[in-house]
Amino acid sequence: MRNTKIFSLSLAMLLLAGCASGPDLPSLENQLTPKAAVANAISEQSIIWGGVIINATNLATTTRLEVLAYPLDKQHRPKTNENAEGRFFVEKEGYLETADYASSRHITVHGQINMIEKGKVGEADYDFPLVKATEIHLWPRPSQQKDSDSRIHFGFGVILSN
Repeated sequence: MRNTKIFSLSLAMLLLAGCASGPDLPSLENQLTPKAAVANAISEQSIIWGGVIINATNLATTTRLEVLAYPLDKQHRPKTNENAEGRFFVEKEGYLETADYASSRHITVHGQINMIEKGKVGEADYDFPLVKATEIHLWPRPSQQKDSDSRIHFGFGVILSN
């Protein structure tokens, strides 16, 4: 009976850990950032970059995303509490729903730098690495729910009286 409980608990913990993991992307050793790619005019290099979507546009045969890049954690999730690493364009063949790929959504992209493309950020000229995406991971939106009844609380209470 005890072994069954331990097995069940271990299985549940493994399943929960699997739900918390990031996208299944290849491991790349490079530390290349969008700013460095532009500074060194790098193209035809595989990357895994992530960040926050600034804009999404459907074109005739592709969808283009403008992304503000951030460093990634071990699960390839953008660390938006750190300094941004530049901007880049992502193009993905086919149609992506721009309502889902909306401004402020977090994504991680695996693909290849195709070229450096001139563009604008506001009125300023800006050089964007253009990434042809082979895979895009759209991270779930943070929970907006503030209902305390749906939370599980653990703790110890102490009641003091006068």
